[in-house]
Amino acid sequence: MYVCKRAFVQLHQITNSKVDHILQQITAGKSAPSPDHRGKHSNRPHRVDPNKVDDVKHHIRQFPAETSHYSRNKNPNRQYLSPWLNICMMHRLYKESCEERGAEPVSLPTYRNNRTVLKDHNHI
Repeated sequence: MYVCKRAFVQLHQITNSKVDHILQQITAGKSAPSPDHRGKHSNRPHRVDPNKVDDVKHHIRQFPAETSHYSRNKNPNRQYLSPWLNICMMHRLYKESCEERGAEPVSLPTYRNNRTVLKDHNHI
């Protein structure tokens, strides 16, 4: 049975590339399409060293956190960093810390991406 590809894509709310991938698998003689392997390889030339990521997380955790008196009733465990701090200031302090230890600091975008550790420990 033949079906219009455009109608099939719109009916199932999938992309053309997904249909093409399945068609390639079927024409290759496979009974079921294999999963997509994009992003599954181990070749990551720009990956940040996990030790540096841990170093950034450790540095962020060193900043004192305070409970807000505005939302204390709704979020008793939520804590906040000082309003005088910002990511650029924290990164500058991190770079100074790395210089003292003789370690190579990560870039500001990398430091900024690791601020999610704050959410992991009820800091925002």
